[in-house]
This record gives sequence, structure tokens and C-alpha cells, in this order.
Amino acid sequence: MPIGISIFLFLCISCKKTDYQVKSKWIYINETSHNITYSPDYWSKFNVNPHDTIIYFEEGDGSKEITENSFVSPLRPEIIIYDGIKCDSLKVGDKPYLGDGPLGMSNYANKKLGERYYEFTYRFTEEMFNNAKNCH
Repeated sequence: MPIGISIFLFLCISCKKTDYQVKSKWIYINETSHNITYSPDYWSKFNVNPHDTIIYFEEGDGSKEITENSFVSPLRPEIIIYDGIKCDSLKVGDKPYLGDGPLGMSNYANKKLGERYYEFTYRFTEEMFNNAKNCH
């Protein structure tokens, strides 16, 4: 075997990349008496009925060392809409945990469910509805 090929094989074997399975469970609880949607709607029809809960699961490759701070909200709303009558404009923070509403990871309760598996819960409250402005 030529030396160039054997060195190449050694380098490829010694630089083997290992991916780790990372999972997350996202729970959105609507504690209000209002239907909640958001705009723009990147997910297919994000809709939480009054006093209802929706759950999303995500999984993919990640690094070996994962903490709750390794995650970013899967939602990207600019405006939360309550019954189509009240709207809450959201701002993205400088860091994933600093955004408004479901954009900010600091607004979620989190729990470790297993190795590289976390649960995140976000609650829409009546106070949020009351603070929202009339949609134009």
C-alpha cells in the first residue's frame, strides 16, 4: 500500500466524528380563555385553544455535553395573536434566553428528562392577554 494512502486512512480513522442524539419536548400551555396563534406562522398552524396544551418533540444530532442552556426556542413569532383581536409584538434578545415571550429561553420552565433530553414548558397567561394591544 502506498504511504500516502496509509497515512490518509490513519488520519480518517483517528479523526472519526461521533454525533450524540439530542431530544427536546416543548409544551405550550394556554391558561387563558382566548385562542392563541402567531404571525408569521412558520410552523404549520400554531394554534393553542383556550385552556389547552400542545406538545412538540424535536430530536437531532448534538454534542456530548448538553445542558438546558444549549437549546433555543423552536418558535419564531413576531406577534402573538389572541382571538384575532389583541396582539403582542415580541422582541428577540441579544442571547437566546433574553427574548420576549416564547422567544426567550428564560421564560420557559425546564426539566432534564434524561441524558441529552430536556423538557421546556411555556405558559400563556391572562396577564399576557391583558397587556397585549388591540390589533390594527
